[in-house]
Amino acid sequence: TSLYAEYMGVVSSRVGKRFKMSTDLINRVLSALSRGEVPKDAGGQTLDNITFETIRLSPAETDDLVKKFAEGLALVPNFNCKLHLANCSLSDQGALWLSRALRSAHGIEELYLSQNKITYLGAIHIADSLSQNTNLRVLDLLNNPIEDEGVLRLAEAICVNRTLQTFKIGPLTDAGVAHVCVMLKLNCTVTSLAIDVGGCETGAAEALTLVADALRSQQTLQHIQVTGHESPEHVAELTYLTNKNQLKALRNSGHKNNTSGGANLLDVPVRRYLDNTVYAALNQAMYALQQKMSSDSSLSLKDQLMFLSDFLLQKQEST
Repeated sequence: TSLYAEYMGVVSSRVGKRFKMSTDLINRVLSALSRGEVPKDAGGQTLDNITFETIRLSPAETDDLVKKFAEGLALVPNFNCKLHLANCSLSDQGALWLSRALRSAHGIEELYLSQNKITYLGAIHIADSLSQNTNLRVLDLLNNPIEDEGVLRLAEAICVNRTLQTFKIGPLTDAGVAHVCVMLKLNCTVTSLAIDVGGCETGAAEALTLVADALRSQQTLQHIQVTGHESPEHVAELTYLTNKNQLKALRNSGHKNNTSGGANLLDVPVRRYLDNTVYAALNQAMYALQQKMSSDSSLSLKDQLMFLSDFLLQKQEST
């Protein structure tokens, strides 16, 4: 088995396809769900990457559409989907309907709600559902007026949630950053975090220092994106800390996997949340592995993993 060949296959398909859904196609989805059926397009392909971003509705119309979708989703518990609702004028009422869907159906794997009108009330609805949901992997709430109370409730919920992997939130105040830092210390599944610190009263530098302190006490977060700041040196430190976590995860996989022939480099979270520096380093490591295997094709999967982890750790130490 060649990890290089498998890796290149994943790299070639890193960007997932998203349907640009017309009103007719959205109605097809709603109609199928109302009948308890998995929605499909005219060619029979499952419509599991759903976006309402391509149509323009009033806030009331958007909330009504989300209500119908949530009610239909509850009728098809075996249907897992990605739901894109960015910049759709979604209100707290729409967030309430989504929270009910997250409680009952467990069918939404990725939920993108950036640039909407969700306040702390809508955030509380979503937070309450996270304690029961075991399917959601991505939650994007960037650019919503959630305020400190909403951030606190979300952070508390994510502390006990064991499935969420990507969380995006902001703009944050000083208090909001503090809530997120507590979440980082207590949660053990979030590997990717995006925050907007533009609302911090004392400035972004102090806020990012708090985040760095939180990262030093945990080894889970492997990618961080920060906006709303003018502190590149602080962000560089955060990137360094998350890169170390990526490499530790890769090295640990080399020790733990392959006991039964089931090792797979691509089970490690580095496959999804790579910044440009780490992505370039991983490409170099894969090329080095390919060169080594050209002269020694008998390398086991475990040996390939150990070669990659050693290569990347040496590169990290040299930078």
